[in-house]
Amino acid sequence: MFLAILILLQTSMPCSVNFNRYKKNYEKYAAQPSTDAAKPEEVKTIASPRLISKLSPLSSMNLV
Repeated sequence: MFLAILILLQTSMPCSVNFNRYKKNYEKYAAQPSTDAAKPEEVKTIASPRLISKLSPLSSMNLV
């Protein structure tokens, strides 16, 4: 009885319609093969702090 009431509330709530529609759209989108997989990925590297510290304007100033 309690489960029947919960199911009735779940299906009659307005947010459940949008949830089910978005879920179907997501499943359709997730099932499609992605076109980005064919492209080679770029490897991005972060500059080392040792290299960046030499480029700092404060490093070239004599503060002493």
